[in-house]
Amino acid sequence: MFVERGIAEIILDRGGENMSNVHELQYLQEKVQGLKDQGVYRKLPVMEGPNEAEIILNGKKVINLSSSNYLGFANHPRIKKAAMEALEKYGVGAGAVRTIIGNMDIHEKLDEVLAEFKREEAVMHFNQVLTVMQEPYRPSRKKVT
Repeated sequence: MFVERGIAEIILDRGGENMSNVHELQYLQEKVQGLKDQGVYRKLPVMEGPNEAEIILNGKKVINLSSSNYLGFANHPRIKKAAMEALEKYGVGAGAVRTIIGNMDIHEKLDEVLAEFKREEAVMHFNQVLTVMQEPYRPSRKKVT
């Protein structure tokens, strides 16, 4: 149901009913039950502990074949230490997306190091594919020697 129609459409389309009762819990309970009846209701699993090759998922030990930690760096001591140092220096979060606040100096440095490593004129890193598909960025043209 969600694939064919967005959740907003489902909530707003109440068969011509008056929207004055949109906050009624019964309406939402009926919609959730409908999803369950159709077999499309999904409850997200809960992972306990660190992201490793084996994890505890919903209380069961399982092999983690769906992680982006494929290099096993998520709990590497040097990376954790560097992350803690960055946390102390920069705090939590960038404050806003690049188009609003700009780049942080640590991001600029990363781009420079990556360009040198890749022997490219310039690079620009993105922390998620969706950002790459949306952002109209052009890397700065800094000469790498």
